[in-house]
Amino acid sequence: MDYVSYLWGDSMAAIEERKVMCNEDELSLLATANQFYEAAKIVHDAKFKPSTIIPRYYLFSHSIELSYKSYLLHNGIPLRDLIQKYGHDLEKALDKAIRYEFLKNTNNPNEHIRVIKCLNQCYCKKEFEYLSLRKKSLPFIEDVDRVAKEALCIAFDGIDTSQYIPVLKDTSK
Repeated sequence: MDYVSYLWGDSMAAIEERKVMCNEDELSLLATANQFYEAAKIVHDAKFKPSTIIPRYYLFSHSIELSYKSYLLHNGIPLRDLIQKYGHDLEKALDKAIRYEFLKNTNNPNEHIRVIKCLNQCYCKKEFEYLSLRKKSLPFIEDVDRVAKEALCIAFDGIDTSQYIPVLKDTSK
């Protein structure tokens, strides 16, 4: 069994796609979180808002997930645990991050937690990615935006998050 299979806890499924994850570190996760946040803001600020509500929730949520995972990786949680134990569960990742004082310097940690608990009901079940006819009770998108931005800003305690986070350029043109 190779390292990628070991990380993911399976044998040969999607090994090529997963090799990228083996090179992840806290800064690359944070850079990717920032890219998802910026994409969410572009879609959020566009004129065709009503038809993009679910993609906006997904983009902000994925940014939050990567911010939490970057913080946890920085605090010594192994990549394998982030993949296997936390998956896409925002509440579980936030609970662990709180143990490392993730919300220590926030103005309203209870509001952050409330938004995540509500958001996670759909996000961890991938209901933003696949059609679900189940009625959804979601936090206001503006609250999700605020929590995503907050998660990005505090992802690294003691590291200058104002430093330039590289954005991949589109070379397909």
